[in-house]
Amino acid sequence: MSILDSLLRWVDIIEFRQKQIDRAEAQKKRAPGDPDNEDDIELPPDRPQAKGAPLVCRVCGYTGGPEHRFCPRCLAETMERRK
Repeated sequence: MSILDSLLRWVDIIEFRQKQIDRAEAQKKRAPGDPDNEDDIELPPDRPQAKGAPLVCRVCGYTGGPEHRFCPRCLAETMERRK
């Protein structure tokens, strides 16, 4: 339900109720387990991890292993791979 739908409730209650009925019917028609695609947001893909290059903090220069994402000195997600 969007912000406009909540405003529609106060402006035109008949259209708001009709939209609610339409949504309920569409939900009944969907197979169980099908995602609701109306409000889905795609997340950006993760960057692929390059192997072999060490992780280095771009702020303080701390060098860490491949599992570090956060710099223990800066306490921030500033680790990146450098060649």
